[in-house]
Amino acid sequence: MNLSPESHTIKSICTNFPPTLDVPIPDTEDVIHILYKLIHISPTIMMPANIIEFEYRVKHGLVPEYLLCAIFAAGMKHIKNKRTHSDRVIEALYARRSLELIKALNPKNDLLALWACVFIIHYCRGNEDQCSFTQAMILAKSIVLTTKLHMLDAQKSDKISYQEIKEKTKFKLCTQGIKERQEFKRRIWWLYYITTISEYYLDSSISTFEDSDIKVNFPENDFVYRYGGNSAICPEITQKLNNIAENPKYPVKPQDNYSLVIKMHVFLKSLIDFVSKRWKENYFDQDQANLKLVKLIKGLGDIKFVIESKYSETIYPISSIKEHFSENFKLSENTDSIIFSYYLRHFHKDMVIYLYQSELVRDNSLKLHPGRVKSAKTICLKCATDQVEMLSWALGRNFVDTKVFMVIPFTFNAIATLINMFFIGNETISTKYTNQYTEIINVYKALSPLCDLVLIQLKVSENLLELKREANHINKPLKYLNSKMLPFSISPDFEDVDPWIVPLHGSFYNYKCCYIEIYSEMEINKYLEIPALKRTTRDAEHGKNEFESSKKYKKDEPEYTCQDTSLCDTKSRNKCDSSPKDSGMKLASILNCKSKTES
Repeated sequence: MNLSPESHTIKSICTNFPPTLDVPIPDTEDVIHILYKLIHISPTIMMPANIIEFEYRVKHGLVPEYLLCAIFAAGMKHIKNKRTHSDRVIEALYARRSLELIKALNPKNDLLALWACVFIIHYCRGNEDQCSFTQAMILAKSIVLTTKLHMLDAQKSDKISYQEIKEKTKFKLCTQGIKERQEFKRRIWWLYYITTISEYYLDSSISTFEDSDIKVNFPENDFVYRYGGNSAICPEITQKLNNIAENPKYPVKPQDNYSLVIKMHVFLKSLIDFVSKRWKENYFDQDQANLKLVKLIKGLGDIKFVIESKYSETIYPISSIKEHFSENFKLSENTDSIIFSYYLRHFHKDMVIYLYQSELVRDNSLKLHPGRVKSAKTICLKCATDQVEMLSWALGRNFVDTKVFMVIPFTFNAIATLINMFFIGNETISTKYTNQYTEIINVYKALSPLCDLVLIQLKVSENLLELKREANHINKPLKYLNSKMLPFSISPDFEDVDPWIVPLHGSFYNYKCCYIEIYSEMEINKYLEIPALKRTTRDAEHGKNEFESSKKYKKDEPEYTCQDTSLCDTKSRNKCDSSPKDSGMKLASILNCKSKTES
């Protein structure tokens, strides 16, 4: 799907690519500028960097050209006041130049080449450059398999000599010792892992490593690793941080962040494995699905507890944030905590929506109790509202290019959730949530010059809204069925009687083929398995009265509990391998509890 005229130019570069591109080596000061920008904008990609030594190497010509080109391709847009058409072309040229240099060198053991590939993948997320993306993914995986990087800590690495490490990686260590080198390898591996899981999230057909095959310790001492080192080569901008990192008397070093990011991506892989296959035939029976669901819900609760324990509840320290994110890149020891607090809260909210959307899929061979649907809707809507609040805060303080850019992949499920609020019966409530939808779309539009992924997300959101509008048009003559949909509504006041638009297999991005077939049923009569009938005006009026009576009755009902409900509807019990009644009660009770506490 071509969303911008520039993409045609980029694709022509890919198609008619000459063997050698004559592009100048990126300017040293520009590369250093990009490095400090990326610490704020994309902190995970900077996980392997000791910023003091890396800046020294850049200044003294000790960084391979392919890595400089890759960094420039990924970060050039962040040091420009305005991104132009020619800037996009230059980014594409530098990405291709980096790939050509890597292929020419054939660096099967070069971890810097692996890092360069990740920078190029990062660049591709902001550009429609599928050929560079594919090549970078293939080269990266080849290096990982050749070096057996995923087995790093299963090897007796402490017995490998200093000279062997230099030869195997083709990287002059300079001031780094073996211990630091091993930590660098761990961080390169986990950066690659995070990158592949992020792509797996968008496209569940991408292959990943099985967790059981990974033998790599989590990184440690993030602050000391990034800002420690030889003070003689330390630039003024990081002098304070270097003093803290190198001073053994400094009472408490800033906490680690990357290990939690990695653990959340490991959990995300389990989430994707479940959600993407949950409603496919012959993957899970109902018992297996329910047990897995309960386990994942508990995991999300554990993650939320860790985030809230690790980071302050106040994620918006206004007085200090202006200093940390000012144009002169003045840093402090609190910067990383501020960045990761924002990033991880968005990440967690998105995973919650991602999981509970799978509760809203309608499978007529195995119907979930309306109380579970209602609970899942409530949770999704609360998380979406929280994300809009965080995005609006950042937009209002002009942090679009810093804090917001890194969380864009984690916000689309919130948009999809809010789209469902356009067509509820209560106009007052609908307006509240459609205004929130407009807020998040405004954030996307502010970012669209920097990232083609945002353009894609905007296009997909328009398509979802149109599909939802068409379904609502079909459902309008079926008002006589509204009373039967009311048990699925968040509350009688909402009147959200139309089935929600949710993906069948987790991702809204698998839209390149079978577009309509990737979503759950949105037509009321098909959702309920009731044939649509031609109704007279009198019948329609009777249906409306029945709906109003049902609303009144529902308002008088006690809050939904699951003490006397099974997991499946009675009519479909014989179609599934449902657990005994107490199993259904236990799961539904957990879901109901989560609707009050999850978000």
